Amino acid sequence: MASTLVVPLQLVMLGADALFAMHSRLRQEVTGADTVPVAKCDTIFDEMFQNIFESALAEGMFRLQPPLPSVALRAWLRGVLTHPSVRMDGASHERLFRMVAAGISSQLLRATPAPSRVAGLPATKLSALASLLRDVRLREEATRIHNAVGVFYSALPPGEAARLRFAALASLADVPRPPVDALVRELLQLPSGHLAPPPQGAGRRSLGLVRVFNDAGEVRSEYTIAVAGNHAFDELAREDAAREEAALAGGGVPPPMATRRTLRCRRGRPTRRTSGG
Repeated sequence: MASTLVVPLQLVMLGADALFAMHSRLRQEVTGADTVPVAKCDTIFDEMFQNIFESALAEGMFRLQPPLPSVALRAWLRGVLTHPSVRMDGASHERLFRMVAAGISSQLLRATPAPSRVAGLPATKLSALASLLRDVRLREEATRIHNAVGVFYSALPPGEAARLRFAALASLADVPRPPVDALVRELLQLPSGHLAPPPQGAGRRSLGLVRVFNDAGEVRSEYTIAVAGNHAFDELAREDAAREEAALAGGGVPPPMATRRTLRCRRGRPTRRTSGG
C-alpha cells in the first residue's frame, strides 16, 4: 500500500525546485542582453511563489490521499507556472518538469529513509525559498507552510518514512530523465540520464539493518544483511537489492545477467554454481 502522506512532499519539492530554476533564469535575464530590472524579477518570483503554494494549499495537500501520478504533477506544475511575464511554450515546460523530476529523484534516492531526513527535504527547501522572497508577507507565508509541513511529518514512524520515500520515487519513475549538467558534474547522474546510486563505502561489515514494520509503522522484526561472502544467499540478496535500486534510479530494470545461477548444498551450506545462460 502506497503512503497516503506523500502529497505535501511531492508538491513542495516539485514547486520549490521549479522556483529555484526560475529564479536562476530570471537572474540571467537581469544580466543578459534583454536587461530586466531586478525589482521586476523579484516581483515575478514572488508572484510565482504565491501561485504555486496557494494552489498547493487549495488542492488540500495536507489531507490523507494517494500519491499524485506524474501526469497530475506535470499538469499541476504547468498550471501554477503560468505568468504573463514568463514566456514558456509546451516544450519548455516539459524540459523544466523533466529536469526538476531528475533532481528530486536524485535527492530522494540518496536520502536515507530516516524520518528526520525524509521529512526534512521539503522543510529545507521552504527555508531556502523564504530567503529569496522580497515580500515580507510571503516570507511569513513560507514560514507558516514550513511549520505546517513540520507538524504534518512530526513523529513519523520509520516504516512510514520508508514508504513515503519510495512512493515519491515511484511517482516519477516513468518521467524521462535527460542529463542535467549540475547532476552530471556532481557525479549524481550518468551522461546516459541514469541516476547514480549512493556509494556504499568500503570496508563495511554489513549491507545494513533491515527492519520489518506492521501497518501501524511499528517494528515487527529486524535483521542484519551480511556482506556477500561464502553464503550464497547473502550475495543473491545483494544482487536483487542492487537491481531494485537501479530500476528506481534509471526508470527501468537493468538487463538480465549473462549467467544463470543455481544453488546446491555442500555440507549444509548453500553455494553457488554458474552455468552459461
